[in-house]
Amino acid sequence: MGRYSFDKYTKAALENSVVPIGVYQIVDGQVVTLIASDGLCDLFGYKTRAEAIEKMNNDMYWNVHPDDAQRVVAVAVGFIKEDKPYNLVCRVKVENRYRLIHTRGRHIVTETGERLAVVWYIDEGAVVLDAAIAEEEIKIEELKTSMNSLLNNMPAMAFTKNVENGTYLACNQMFAEYAKRKNPEAVAGLTDHDIFDNKTADHFVTDDKIALSMDEPYIFFEDVPDAAGIRTVFRRQS
Repeated sequence: MGRYSFDKYTKAALENSVVPIGVYQIVDGQVVTLIASDGLCDLFGYKTRAEAIEKMNNDMYWNVHPDDAQRVVAVAVGFIKEDKPYNLVCRVKVENRYRLIHTRGRHIVTETGERLAVVWYIDEGAVVLDAAIAEEEIKIEELKTSMNSLLNNMPAMAFTKNVENGTYLACNQMFAEYAKRKNPEAVAGLTDHDIFDNKTADHFVTDDKIALSMDEPYIFFEDVPDAAGIRTVFRRQS
């Protein structure tokens, strides 16, 4: 069956609800978000409904604490495939803080036979972390925000790398497009060999070694292909 469409009155009532509610459907093997209520957006800090739907469609559990993710996925799979109860509490990051979110769900079958999952969320309060760990997490998030702001305001491709393993720590949108990735977040954690062909990646690795060995700024022009193999001339400064 195809994607289910609510009539405009039902859709408006669900979307305008202050109760955090999400309605989902499996379409072609993928979980699709049909409804994200105002309450859901407010609870998880989404600025718009479109942002909420995009985030959840790309990765339903993107903000779940890493230590809870496996358990959450296991419960969700049981709920989807075997209609087991969907009733759990997990830690979810909301605006750089973890909160305990109690999630419950049930399936409904529409008048035309589509099987939908209605899920509602209850905020059980903030997670109390070790003070030192909490402070460190805040500093890291602030540093990331500051770095991303700096890079995105540069009028050229810009990025930062981990000097020990060569992974990209951050970049601006211009470099993400050069790397043929959707956004800077999709570049973070990758190496040149994850992005480019071996010849191009080896070339960049060599450039990095030269830049790190010099005591003065290293500025040069080069002609190298992007991640799609299209040759690009750009000025590099390290």
